[in-house]
Amino acid sequence: IGAIYDWSKEVNTTDPNYYKWTQWIFLQMFKAGLAYEANTQINWCPVDMTGLANEEVIDGKCERCGTKVEPKNVRQWVLKITQYADKLLYGLDKLDWPEKVKMMQRNWIGKSEGLVFKAPVKDSNLEIETFSAHFEAFQADTFVVIAPDHPLLKELLEGVSNKHEIEQFCDYLIKKRLEDHNIDEKEAEGIFTGRYIVDPIGNGDLPIWVASFALKDYGTGIVKCSAHDERDFKFAKKYGIKLKAVMFPPNPEEAKKVANFEVCYTDMKNGILTAPSEFAGKTAASCREEIIKYCIDHGFAKKKTSYKLRDWIFSRQRYWGEPIPLVHCRACGIVPVPEKELPVTLPEVERYEPTGT
Repeated sequence: IGAIYDWSKEVNTTDPNYYKWTQWIFLQMFKAGLAYEANTQINWCPVDMTGLANEEVIDGKCERCGTKVEPKNVRQWVLKITQYADKLLYGLDKLDWPEKVKMMQRNWIGKSEGLVFKAPVKDSNLEIETFSAHFEAFQADTFVVIAPDHPLLKELLEGVSNKHEIEQFCDYLIKKRLEDHNIDEKEAEGIFTGRYIVDPIGNGDLPIWVASFALKDYGTGIVKCSAHDERDFKFAKKYGIKLKAVMFPPNPEEAKKVANFEVCYTDMKNGILTAPSEFAGKTAASCREEIIKYCIDHGFAKKKTSYKLRDWIFSRQRYWGEPIPLVHCRACGIVPVPEKELPVTLPEVERYEPTGT
């Protein structure tokens, strides 16, 4: 090839003199509250005994050994990139990048400004919160969906006669998502929990369903659903859930189709509302801010901004990753190693293969 390398210019990321500085950076992030420990679900290969990134899972299997991947909760370090969600989003406007790429980034950050509605669960001491980014037609809500891996689900199912069947179905949905990370974009699957919320808005008792498209980390992981969302509409049609329309197109013929649930109408800009009566005859866009005030003043909801962006898992499950420069002290808790003592080097071990712990 004729290539000549100047080895004095080599950058070696395994050299302690190099990772001294990555450890120093980590300490600054920890001191600023940007690094924290959490038990987080990861893609786990039981043969290689290590965590896998989504890109390392092919058709639900480990790309290295072909073993079926399992979900597993592992204690690990996480970096708080969500704190910079808005900065990442608005910074895109200053970049000379193709619009298509910037749109992909915006969708990845996934900012949604909406309302969180609170409601009691019927025949229970539980209260749930549901997030809605398209709340203009909030009077149309007729059912609720919850993520199959939502932490509240176990408590919600207490006393339900077919609890075991529902839990098995939830396990099936969780494993299916591991095999296909785009599952929420495909035809939805679900199961009725046997529970209802008592809707404070006046729509009666709304059934709570587990749904494959509900994500535990988006919004509250629980969503109030209506005839004015494509995915909700299809899900309700598939499972025979009652629907209610409160927003219609200006065209009478099209409006009749919406009323008969022949089509799903989702235009939150030009749609004409019929409920509540305070906003009847107005377009959804023209009274959006009034609806927010109405819901807050009546105690139905509070404002919330949600993001699809998640904090970054900073895993160190293999011997050859540089050590996290923190001491786990039984008396003091987690203590940073003094900067003058960096680098913290890898210990000498007889075997460095992963052990699964």
